[in-house]
Amino acid sequence: NHFFALLLWSLLCPFSCFLRGRMAAMRARMFWLARGLGRRSIETAVGFSRRSICFPVRAYTTGGSSSKEPIVKVIVDAIQACEFEVPPGDAEVAGWVKLLHDEEGVAYSSDMDQGDAAAILKRVGVKNAKLRNMIVRKLFPGSSSAAAPQGSPSVMAGGAPDPNLSPEEIWQKVQDQLRELRTLKKWQDMVTLLMDAIQMAQRMGDEIHPFMLPSLYQELAQAYYNLKQYDFAMEANASALTIYSPDENPEKVMEGLEFQGVILAGMEQHEAAAISFSKIIEWAEGPAKQGSPVEACAAKELLRTSRAHLGEALVNLQRYAEAEEALAAALAPNAEANDFWATMRTLKGLVACFEATKDFKRAISTAERAILWCDRHKQPEIRKEFEERLEELRSASK
Repeated sequence: NHFFALLLWSLLCPFSCFLRGRMAAMRARMFWLARGLGRRSIETAVGFSRRSICFPVRAYTTGGSSSKEPIVKVIVDAIQACEFEVPPGDAEVAGWVKLLHDEEGVAYSSDMDQGDAAAILKRVGVKNAKLRNMIVRKLFPGSSSAAAPQGSPSVMAGGAPDPNLSPEEIWQKVQDQLRELRTLKKWQDMVTLLMDAIQMAQRMGDEIHPFMLPSLYQELAQAYYNLKQYDFAMEANASALTIYSPDENPEKVMEGLEFQGVILAGMEQHEAAAISFSKIIEWAEGPAKQGSPVEACAAKELLRTSRAHLGEALVNLQRYAEAEEALAAALAPNAEANDFWATMRTLKGLVACFEATKDFKRAISTAERAILWCDRHKQPEIRKEFEERLEELRSASK
């Protein structure tokens, strides 16, 4: 009897251990499903698990445990950090993850390049700018975590205003930090700071100056523009335009419309850009003259800069006669204002017009004037470009 009992125990024991292991795994799975935290359910909805998916080889060669973090985890962490009242659902997140994997070849955080990350996220359907920026911050914490420049203490933490500062002090400190980052050309850090500042401004509501929030959106648009992320720049600029009132603040609307034209030109949509600049000129030469002194002053500035931008757009459209007319009208006001860049755009556009129409005499004299303008403003690099341009024109005129 003892022998048969021992034999039966030796046969059943391994099977019993196997059953206990399977039951433990099942209990763990039911625990995560019962909690409803989306990572495992998202992976199931996408149709793959961490064990079965075939990840790109480069995910294993970049080194470091953080570089192997699944993209689904990064997205879920970013959603939780944003503290949305109504966060994206599991099915929506699953769709993003599937598109990232199937169309962009992204499974791990290491599969993303910082320069393309925001554009890729928008392409797969992440429409919320705050969430996109948070995902980028999670993907590249080392490059974007320093929202405030060294020596400038941050006035916010995660979008929460410092309770020890007045709204005016907060606004001033934000401006100081932005000025420093702008000087250093740290555009991605500017984006990070501005996203927090926008969140802070939205929480403060009526406590802040009414121009603070749209001004932050305009700064964000310029930061994205300098990163050559034109879609995001257009989106941020449009957010500012929806806040300004055309009746109460027409000059602010026109400022936003001018930068819209600049973005469109960066996207090589020159026809649309010309329409934007033409609207500003029409307003400045008409309704603005009947407006307030503030409006009239802004109109004078916008008229000279918008004419230069319009001339550039028309040159790119090869409408040289119209371009010359706009640029000739812009040249004297821009020079009188001592605006280096607006004057340089105007001179460069005129050179292109004269060269296209084979008027090399005027093209050469305009290029020589541009060189003198560079000397006056101590811009040796741009002077060198025009010197080379001048030699080309002289050779072509022979």
